[in-house]
Amino acid sequence: MEIGYQHPEFYVRKCYPQYYDSVLSLLDGKADVVTVTGTPGIGTSLFFAYFFQRYRAQYKEAAIITACFNRKCKMEEVVVWKKGKVVGQADDDYSVMSALITEMKAEVRSQVNEKELINEILPRDKLIYLYDGPPNAIPKRAKMVCFTSPNGDWFDLLTNTPRRLKVFMPLWDLEELQMAAEEMNLTMSESFKDTNVHHQDGNLERSDALTIDMVERRFNIFDGVARECLSTYPNYVNNEQALIENTIAKMRNDSYLRCGYYGQWGNEPYHCIYHYVPNPDLLVRPTIAEATPYAMRLLAQNLYLDSAERKEEIINSLKYAGGAVTFRDAFFKVDENVRV
Repeated sequence: MEIGYQHPEFYVRKCYPQYYDSVLSLLDGKADVVTVTGTPGIGTSLFFAYFFQRYRAQYKEAAIITACFNRKCKMEEVVVWKKGKVVGQADDDYSVMSALITEMKAEVRSQVNEKELINEILPRDKLIYLYDGPPNAIPKRAKMVCFTSPNGDWFDLLTNTPRRLKVFMPLWDLEELQMAAEEMNLTMSESFKDTNVHHQDGNLERSDALTIDMVERRFNIFDGVARECLSTYPNYVNNEQALIENTIAKMRNDSYLRCGYYGQWGNEPYHCIYHYVPNPDLLVRPTIAEATPYAMRLLAQNLYLDSAERKEEIINSLKYAGGAVTFRDAFFKVDENVRV
């Protein structure tokens, strides 16, 4: 997978059934390819696992080609399923992985008559591709769902093609993060037990259990990004907090703010600050979430908003970024508090 999924169990978010139905509806109507994406760290790979298990149970006769790709769009593993069972598996060797895909597609095609094709595309109840991570090519004459964090190379392949659609998933809310921590009984990695972890408020917490309070403290720093809020590795969380601080420390002019809005989907460092909020109409471009108070304070302090002219520069730099309104308004509200 794009980021390896290691756990035999996973938490099913309340939005998963809705998104599952929405993706299938798109595949049956407006789309041949649907990319499920969102803020890095919210768990598109977990939704991949949910989608695959539910689809396999619902369409028992379907052939399912699953593959995982790294961030550089390189295929790492292929597993081919038919009638709920693995019929082929390969990793590392691209020629073998590609052959598995080609053979299964040819087998299904030989069993489908011309009348069953939909615009020359195989019906998804006969064959579907489920890709975890950004691929470097789009399957021909078949339906496909890709589950990935924003990736510029992959998104470029989707540009200006109406039947290749993107759907953004939401951030986690605090309640579901806390519920997941409890229900999954998450505890810190053995190697970090009984260590102390510093937080921006100066408090210390023992890191032997992922407590409700700990999740809330992380939520105030990272917002609804589960990868950080539910991590069982304190050092990783500290490094991600440092990434926010270091990224903001490099922001010395408004051009750094603009890059979060104008098409730089694959810029990983900025995703630690700019988070996506899906539109109720899933096919409409998402907006940018109001950043956490922690990030907002650092931004306001770092960009020296000490004059009306400076504020006007920032406003003008963001005024054509439709998704930036909530972020921008909150930004200046925090600045007022900082200066007072």
